[in-house]
Amino acid sequence: MLKRILIGLTALLSIVAFIFYYKLGGNQPLEYKLETSPEFYIVGKYFEGRYNDPEAEQLFFDAKSRAERDGNANLTIINYPSKENGKIIKQFIGAGRPQKPDTIIKNIEVKRIPRQQIIFALINSHNFVMPSPEDVKKGALKFALEKGVEIDTITWETYTSDRELIVSFPLKK
Repeated sequence: MLKRILIGLTALLSIVAFIFYYKLGGNQPLEYKLETSPEFYIVGKYFEGRYNDPEAEQLFFDAKSRAERDGNANLTIINYPSKENGKIIKQFIGAGRPQKPDTIIKNIEVKRIPRQQIIFALINSHNFVMPSPEDVKKGALKFALEKGVEIDTITWETYTSDRELIVSFPLKK
């Protein structure tokens, strides 16, 4: 009797987990596209340190707040290569906008991202079920190989909403 109850509960939990996974967007396939990215500017700060460093979290929320206040901006993070194999991250965290800001806040930098060819992936799912950065990069490398191009070592992520992320891979020149 207890065995039947456990089997029933396991089946019910599996069904509920699948429904949540589906509703959160975990079933969305990754599609890659090759396009020309327009020039844009990122207003923010550079960070180098551990992934779970409170300073990185603070920069993230500050940039998100800045992007929300500026109706024409999105939270944007540039990821630079690190020789520390994920132990240390190097990022520029800020608000991406189409034009250079008129005024610059003290201790804030502005990075210009020139118009360039990119491969990008649009991810429409909740953070809990998003594919890992490694899986997204593997897909971009495969797509680049199919197109006969090579991606550069930096990437940038543009958070257009709570459930939409664009990961961009600039091409080597």
